[in-house]
Amino acid sequence: MEKILKIALENAKPNMSALIKVINATGNPQVAAEMLLGIYEYPVVPNQPGKVIQNQYHNPLKESYNPFTDEVTFKCYYTKTKTGWVDKRIEEPTVEDIVSESYYRTDAALEQGMDVEEFESLYERKSIVTSINDYESTTTTSLSRWIADK
Repeated sequence: MEKILKIALENAKPNMSALIKVINATGNPQVAAEMLLGIYEYPVVPNQPGKVIQNQYHNPLKESYNPFTDEVTFKCYYTKTKTGWVDKRIEEPTVEDIVSESYYRTDAALEQGMDVEEFESLYERKSIVTSINDYESTTTTSLSRWIADK
């Protein structure tokens, strides 16, 4: 069917207003127009994500990229985490290293009996993986988030 449609379209003079309606009905009209004109360039999408996704999911692996939504679909295992303030000198902190689970540094510093500047010089907020789900999931994210390192 695709071959027949391609041959028919190559030999036909399209109705421009209908073509523009079809282009505008896509998720991204600019990408659709560039594809029709043969000038669209797919971005390089690495199979492995940047640190942001790697820190949130276990073993993420790209499945596909959708240029109309600018999203990457990937398989992964969700992780369960606990977030809190830990000593900056600890390279691989565990849950036991969390000194405060307060979201705000001012609250965490108060809990530790320190002023905020002193607290910030010693502690940083980190998420620590506590477990990994045993079933694989499929999810999507934006391309910019897929490649982000910070």
